[in-house]
Order: sequence, then structure tokens, then C-alpha cells
Amino acid sequence: MQKKLRIDLPTLFASLWLCLMLLIAATAPLIAPHDITAMDLRHRLAP
Repeated sequence: MQKKLRIDLPTLFASLWLCLMLLIAATAPLIAPHDITAMDLRHRLAP
């Protein structure tokens, strides 16, 4: 007899959430609109 694999829903959702966060963190430098080190602090609040 084969045992049917039962997927625990909270574990599944947590695993999917973790994979999504890792994917976003890995691709963040590619989709960021500005370089984080190129910030001009003197003019950041200028109109």
C-alpha cells in the first residue's frame, strides 16, 4: 500500500511565502529604480 502524502496548508503557505521573499530579495538590485549609494542628502527634500 502507498501512503498518500498529506500537505499541511500552513507549511505550504509559509514555504511559498519564503520562496517569494527570497526571489524578491535576489532580484531587488535588478528592479530598483535608483542606486542606493548615489543619494544626494543635501538636495533630497528640495522641491
